[in-house]
Amino acid sequence: MRPAGSANVLACLAGAGLGVSSLVKVTTFLLKREYADANSAIITRR
Repeated sequence: MRPAGSANVLACLAGAGLGVSSLVKVTTFLLKREYADANSAIITRR
């Protein structure tokens, strides 16, 4: 079962000729606390 709201993501992938196997997860680690505010701004930017 897929999470609610995933239909749009799946439709976008299909439109590009891709599928769920094309998705990746990226994890970042901050090396210094001083980067926390800049990192947060980037993540929440839309």
